Amino acid sequence: MGFLNLTTVTVMSGFYTYQLQEMPVFEPNDYFWAHHWDGKEEKWKVYARVMQQLIAKQSGLKTSDSWVTDKLKYKELVRAKKDKSK
Repeated sequence: MGFLNLTTVTVMSGFYTYQLQEMPVFEPNDYFWAHHWDGKEEKWKVYARVMQQLIAKQSGLKTSDSWVTDKLKYKELVRAKKDKSK
């Protein structure tokens, strides 16, 4: 982090409060697979889905099934509309 960025964060930290929620490290075990994996999905997808649900529940945020590429396409559409309105 550069000096200017560090200085900005330091100065701004007086105006914001941060809350860090640390979750325990989790490694899938037999119980996890027995209760969350039906054998149809790849194991990494099951793990990612369950972790996403846990983080969303802990943070109070909603989950989203959209991909980053979908978000980028949406941004392009919004920018195109803004450019046309000028």
